[in-house]
Amino acid sequence: AAMKPGSVIVDLAAEKGGNCKLTVMDEKIVTDNGVTIIGYTDFPSRMAAQSSMLYATNIRHMMTDLTPEKDGQVNHNMEDDVIRGATVTHGGEITFPPPPPKVQA
Repeated sequence: AAMKPGSVIVDLAAEKGGNCKLTVMDEKIVTDNGVTIIGYTDFPSRMAAQSSMLYATNIRHMMTDLTPEKDGQVNHNMEDDVIRGATVTHGGEITFPPPPPKVQA
């Protein structure tokens, strides 16, 4: 069975030849039908940078949510699911655990 275009294989065994016959050690390739195969052998050294970037992006988005007027003034909107979910205390009260998110079907 063929994989769908856009699928990704991360072959953690690339250093030993890989679990996928198309894996190329230390390279990322895209097959003719659009499947990406990642054969990197240095994942531990890549993870620190990726983790830091992800954390920084999350903090930037949180600060954007907390300062919607872009004036540096915090608006702690407890009606916002993201802000509410990240809040442990507010106004001297313990607010954890948060209620379930309001999801529209």
